[in-house]
Amino acid sequence: MNRNDKIKIITSILDNNDGQITEYMLDIITSQNIEHTINKNGVFINLSVLSGDILDYIYSVIININTDITTHLLGKETTTNEYNSPVVIGAPGKDNISLQVVDKQLLTLSNHSLTI
Repeated sequence: MNRNDKIKIITSILDNNDGQITEYMLDIITSQNIEHTINKNGVFINLSVLSGDILDYIYSVIININTDITTHLLGKETTTNEYNSPVVIGAPGKDNISLQVVDKQLLTLSNHSLTI
């Protein structure tokens, strides 16, 4: 199974998760020192930047927990739909976002100019 299929399956299982996998994922994130962001909505990791070994490990843990869900997902075809949504015109509002230390560091780095 290729990398993108594993990412789709992991994402699908986590999206449909009722909380039972959360502790396993937090243990993996901690033990493997995976970079992540935490806010009031949850813990976020970018699966596409993980090494193959860590992705395989996460995949195997989740598969072992959810064999029934995975079997159902593997037999399902995936399709992509394009949607044309109307553009909402109005006064833009300002959102208040709670930033973690990592978020502030990333914002600081994004303001730097690099000349080559």
